[in-house]
Amino acid sequence: MRRLARGSSARELASNTPLLLPAKRCSETSEETSICPRGRHKPDDQPPTANDASPDTDAAKRLSLQSRRHSLQHPTSYPHRFTSRSIWPLPNDTLHFPTLAAKSLDLQTREMFNTSLCSVLIPETYAAFSKRLDQDIVAFSRDDQATQCPPIQWVVRCYATWHLATLHSDADLRAQSRYIYGVLLRYMRVALEDARKATCQTTLLLTILLGFYEVFEGGSPDAWLVHVRGAKQILKKRGATAHFRRFFIAEALISCEECFLAEREWASVNARAFEREDRRGKGCRLVSLIDRTYREVVRVPGMVARVKRVLGEVANGEILMDGSGVVLREELKAEIQRGRATIRRLRRGLSNLSPEDMEPQDADGEHIIDPRFVSPIVQHNLYAASAVEKLLGPLSAMLADT
Repeated sequence: MRRLARGSSARELASNTPLLLPAKRCSETSEETSICPRGRHKPDDQPPTANDASPDTDAAKRLSLQSRRHSLQHPTSYPHRFTSRSIWPLPNDTLHFPTLAAKSLDLQTREMFNTSLCSVLIPETYAAFSKRLDQDIVAFSRDDQATQCPPIQWVVRCYATWHLATLHSDADLRAQSRYIYGVLLRYMRVALEDARKATCQTTLLLTILLGFYEVFEGGSPDAWLVHVRGAKQILKKRGATAHFRRFFIAEALISCEECFLAEREWASVNARAFEREDRRGKGCRLVSLIDRTYREVVRVPGMVARVKRVLGEVANGEILMDGSGVVLREELKAEIQRGRATIRRLRRGLSNLSPEDMEPQDADGEHIIDPRFVSPIVQHNLYAASAVEKLLGPLSAMLADT
């Protein structure tokens, strides 16, 4: 009876084996199909011999062997799983706690963004101003509650993806970065249509960072100008309390129009900011030379625009070169010559900085500018001063020839 029970159990298991675990590996399937349930072993039971095997047991063994051969010769095929496309395909997407995973991903990408911004993308600019501000861009993007919003999260991911694509020469990552850039443009359009968000800090930061992105990514040579002009309009609506300078000077030169940063209101805000730095013990000769160079450079686009206007009016016969026309031309020529002489003097001052000036420290003995970037900062300002000086020379000559 015991052998008959074992035989019937074997038949049931053998008949059900091909349908039990179709997703298991071949080795696992073969092991399970070769196991037959047995009753509890008793000491007085004798082990079965070859002559005791019943026909049912032999049939079960043959069926098990056939099943094993079939699984080895015909592996089970499974339908291919198509994962949903993601613009950020990281392992965190498959975790069981999506909220925690998203927060972890956001923190990691923000740190990557901050690191790449202050050490790879604009290290000299960041080093020149980070310790002189109450809150720099890294602290703002990391700690300020206003930046805990989707637009800033997306711009951080856009930069992080682009940075990884650049490091690894990955075309797919670069395409994903451009896709995120398109998402940001939609966010920007919605923000500009909202009167409350059109002039807020996050919109201004997003506009400036998109301009940076276009410069670094290089997809279009003039796309950054669109963002800079948008940032200029936002700044004008916000007032002269905060501004980002370098791009606006370049935009004014390219557009051949006067830079709004040279207006009295904006210039006075900048002067008061540096006076406040001196009172707080954060002023030094290097910072003073950089600031004075900026004050002269920011006036150059206006000079270029006025010279172009005067030359155009002379060519069209709108200005007679006598009386008031001559006075206007001479005043403009004298202003250009004064600006050129001032730029030349500042350039010489930057070229003759002492070792102490190259490592400025505040009243507490801390470095005002990171010593690693002092030399590149000086070189960039020397290059700007030399370029402006060379530009003003032909302007003066063109006025003299009219």
